[in-house]
Amino acid sequence: MMVLQREMSRIFELSERILMNDLWYALQQEDRYLYHYTRAETLVNHILPSEALRFSRFQNVNDPRESKDWVFGYHSRGHDLGFDTSSLGADLNRYLKHSWRVGCFVSDPYEALVTRKREDNGEDILSAAYERGHSRPRMWAQYAEDYGGACLVFDRKKLSASIDSCSNVSTGGIFHGHVEYRSPRVVPKLDGKDALIVSIDSVKQLGFKKAMDRHISEHWRELFFVKSRDWEAESEYRWLIRGDEDKDFFVGTKESLVRLALGDRFPDELRDDVASYVKENPTLSLAVTAWQNGVPQPQPTPLASALLVVIYNQSDRKINPLRKVQCPLG
Repeated sequence: MMVLQREMSRIFELSERILMNDLWYALQQEDRYLYHYTRAETLVNHILPSEALRFSRFQNVNDPRESKDWVFGYHSRGHDLGFDTSSLGADLNRYLKHSWRVGCFVSDPYEALVTRKREDNGEDILSAAYERGHSRPRMWAQYAEDYGGACLVFDRKKLSASIDSCSNVSTGGIFHGHVEYRSPRVVPKLDGKDALIVSIDSVKQLGFKKAMDRHISEHWRELFFVKSRDWEAESEYRWLIRGDEDKDFFVGTKESLVRLALGDRFPDELRDDVASYVKENPTLSLAVTAWQNGVPQPQPTPLASALLVVIYNQSDRKINPLRKVQCPLG
């Protein structure tokens, strides 16, 4: 047992150092994690049991530029459309918008980094806590039931690999990147190089589907990754997945979900479900987000680190200390 105690002491010390170094506070790489806020019941009844995250239909997002049907203009080098555009608008919205699923995440900005380089440059690293993707008050209020929901933290590389491995992601049917925040163009470009100006010549020459695929390949950023400046504080990183118009798209979270933060108003009756899931998935770090004078303070629980799991082998015996830990959320 002395060997077990020494190992436990070493692991607790190491886990504490890691928790303070990167998991919740002192971020070293701004592109390492992505964050997704959700409701408590969605987390407990859907995401955790299925170990999958549903991507929303593109027209169901909040920004009116994305949720409302687009009004298209048409361009032809011959200046004579010679084409019935009366029903084309609905077809364009269906193909360019309604067939896409979007996964929306919060990213860490440069200001969230706590590095020696920033400190040496005289930059304010003490305010980095406000910038972390898991510590955004408006996001907690708007997307996580006024601090009663949760924030899921994903390893970006592993999440990207999970999405790429999905069998129902077709070639050319996936885009991802940071959202650009600027006011939508009021007057479209008249040279035919605008995302909402469709070339009738291309439709005639290539057919509707191929023409629209070309249009998407040329304008995907303008179509799917531009939002009003009013949303800028979200620091959004998103994936666009083309899918069947009548089917939802799910991406597995088993490998990519690495942290889970609960709001300080997370329902008591649902906390046992979360604790049970974390005990069954010890690589998942768990914290409860508290606020002191408006300063975000994620507080890791005794089940917070995978390093707290010790498998002690002696005479083919395996001891898992987590089996003896009381539920920290009760």
